[in-house]
Amino acid sequence: ETFAGNTFEGNTLLVALQNWQAQFSSSKLRVIADAGMLSKLNVQKLTLAGFDFIVGARLKSVPASLTKKLLKLEREDGITHELKHNGHRLIVHYSLKRAKKDLNTIDKALKKAQAIIDGKQSLKRRSKFVMSSKVASQDKTVTEATLSLNQPAIDQDKALAGLKGYITNLTEVSSEEIISQYKELIHVEQSFRMSK
Repeated sequence: ETFAGNTFEGNTLLVALQNWQAQFSSSKLRVIADAGMLSKLNVQKLTLAGFDFIVGARLKSVPASLTKKLLKLEREDGITHELKHNGHRLIVHYSLKRAKKDLNTIDKALKKAQAIIDGKQSLKRRSKFVMSSKVASQDKTVTEATLSLNQPAIDQDKALAGLKGYITNLTEVSSEEIISQYKELIHVEQSFRMSK
């Protein structure tokens, strides 16, 4: 099935899945997708339509109460924890390799943020590590924006380094199997890259 080129993939998912199931399968489909594909609304639609799913979780944008729990999790290479989020299982896995990669990514983002603050890079693409505050001139006739590092965001990202989350509605499948199935997604993405 094809959709108009300007149609967001997240808006086509449920229709495509229902058509696929009607045409090719009498068994239940399981959706495995990265966080960019499945919004909270799409997860609700999948649940209402009766689909099973495993979705990459955006741990950096969860509610503060859940962030506090994440920050308290034990960090030992290969350890897996299970929490609840929006009525679903949230499986959180820690990897030392991922922590190193995440910290490297944060360092690169910090360099870009500092370049924006120093005026060496444009503000076309906003960095979450840069915050803007307005300062009035002494005579209060002109208000200027000053840029600075967003230290709370930096600290939070560093504290979450190494954690990867998976949200699922599967209750009878082990955490290890959930992670294993999600990791198969990379092969699908690689095949799409090759076909482009």
